[in-house]
Amino acid sequence: SEEISSPYLRFDKIIKILNAVNAKEKSLDDLTGSLNTKKGRISYELTNCEHLNLVKKSGYLFSITKQGRDLINPLNNKEVQRNLFAEILRKSPYAGVVTIIEQNPSFDRKKIGEILSHELRREGKSLTKYDWGKKFADWLSAAGIGELKRSKTYTRKEKIKEVKEI
Repeated sequence: SEEISSPYLRFDKIIKILNAVNAKEKSLDDLTGSLNTKKGRISYELTNCEHLNLVKKSGYLFSITKQGRDLINPLNNKEVQRNLFAEILRKSPYAGVVTIIEQNPSFDRKKIGEILSHELRREGKSLTKYDWGKKFADWLSAAGIGELKRSKTYTRKEKIKEVKEI
């Protein structure tokens, strides 16, 4: 089974990527330029979009899926878009995490990161897990799922301490 990528981009960036590949297929280099994003980063972001079934890769080219086109349809208002994205998440490889959060809607970002790490069988330092939780919380918010509590943000000292633990 293919490894599922940890959340790496915010919902608004997903929309930018979908708009970029909407008119025609694009290569990684095309997207790097048009989205002003480094190649390694956009590659990982596209993997998230593939796992959400919003884009598909064919050879070197990325194109939008029907689900991706529905999500950016200008005829849809925010509520329709929110409901569509909720369905996309519930049918994605992240569905297990969504279910856990729907049953415990008051998790903070730190806890969501820990759940993602466990469910996706990914290792990461606390700060990395927190970052995954932050991105996933953004997805949940865009989908109208849960009522996330704000977890305390890391202080600079905690970040430095964590870096030293590597």
